[in-house]
Amino acid sequence: MKILTSGHVVGLIATLTLAVAFGIHFGRKVRSSSDFIVAGRRATVFTVMGIIMSTLVGGAATIGTAQMAFQYGLDGWWFTLGSGLGCLVLALVLASPLRRSGMETIPQFLSQVYGPTCGLAAGIFCSVAIFVHVIGQALSGAALLGEMVGLDLWASSFVTMALAVSFIFFGGVLAQGAVGVLKSVLLYASLGLSGVLAYRLSGGFSGLRQTLEPYPWFSLFGRGFLPDLAAGLSVAIGVMSTQTYLQAIFSGRDVASSRRGAILSAAIIPPIGLGGVLVGLSMRVLHPEISAASAFPFFILRYFPPLLGGVVLATLLITIISGAAGLILGIATMLTKDVYWTHINPKASDRKVLLISRLVVLVLAASCFLLTALGGSTLILQWAYLSMALRASTVFTPLLWAIWAKRLVRKTVGVAATIISPLGALAFRIFYPKGPDPLFVGLALSLGIMIVGHTVRMGSR
Repeated sequence: MKILTSGHVVGLIATLTLAVAFGIHFGRKVRSSSDFIVAGRRATVFTVMGIIMSTLVGGAATIGTAQMAFQYGLDGWWFTLGSGLGCLVLALVLASPLRRSGMETIPQFLSQVYGPTCGLAAGIFCSVAIFVHVIGQALSGAALLGEMVGLDLWASSFVTMALAVSFIFFGGVLAQGAVGVLKSVLLYASLGLSGVLAYRLSGGFSGLRQTLEPYPWFSLFGRGFLPDLAAGLSVAIGVMSTQTYLQAIFSGRDVASSRRGAILSAAIIPPIGLGGVLVGLSMRVLHPEISAASAFPFFILRYFPPLLGGVVLATLLITIISGAAGLILGIATMLTKDVYWTHINPKASDRKVLLISRLVVLVLAASCFLLTALGGSTLILQWAYLSMALRASTVFTPLLWAIWAKRLVRKTVGVAATIISPLGALAFRIFYPKGPDPLFVGLALSLGIMIVGHTVRMGSR
């Protein structure tokens, strides 16, 4: 661990103060549960982009990408490549029908076609899947804080979750979008500088090639064709199946704003991952003795000027915190709207729904802290990929069917696909950990159920 200097501390405090000020300013505008959950449906293009970026570009896209590149090479880029592809399809294919629906959550959208049971199942399974990703964000925060100030796993996990709650507890999606816009600017500058510096320190491409073999280090399929293809697809499809990112689409003031915000996200996310890959590769060459998870924070502390390093460290911390906060907000939205308000207390006042949303945020953060602190360190991106695969298994096929073929299936078929597919994917991962990626299993089950349901319906006519 490299000790923080006064310059690091000044840069950290100044950047964090700016981010908190953004969150507080926009948080003061929250007057209702609609403001908290979908920004009162008045989000601009940049706010939509900020909501997506705030969550999607988190610890997995930065510290996790550098960690994966340190261990496997260029295939660490798959998370941000898949993210960009997912945002592009979200903009071109799904933004219009989702925003026009007037819904606030994915389960609400599915309930229109398949009934309330499907909405309830989707809300529960998607919440569990997203929660898996929150653990990955907490591990990113633990790696960063551990390298910065030497905190152990318990302390660093607690600080990460406490800060995540502070980002959204009062401001909800409005604060999330504002901080996301600020984070995008800081992150692009930080990752751009980091990538250029890492490239130069390692001697450029020729310097990297002198130490690292072409395969696996410079291949997008360094872990194998199917594992890496599944990683990219799981992220792309997971983006189109996740409440947190679709919440940005629901929040746009009109279809055009939602679509353009998603397109802007698709354009700027992949280059961020490339910066992380360059950092991971350079640290593999220059400091192969360090832990993979520490590659990015170690690089900043060792090679950046203190004041600028403090800004970059704060940017990474904001990235991780806002990512965790956005995911937690997505879960809280579904549990509050699709479980509590729909099935437990449909007569609850708007004020009480807002209160329950905030209480759920607290419970989720506390649960994540305990599981992260007890679980120890693992590959950050593995949590992200598993989470995306489970979300895709639950939502993707029924969602597309609900948009384009909703008259072709019985309601029970959508319910069956929503429940059986994620359970099957998870069971396959547990009992056959070296088998096909759970993404392929879950999507095959979901598509098979929907096709059989369609065939049976057509045959009964």
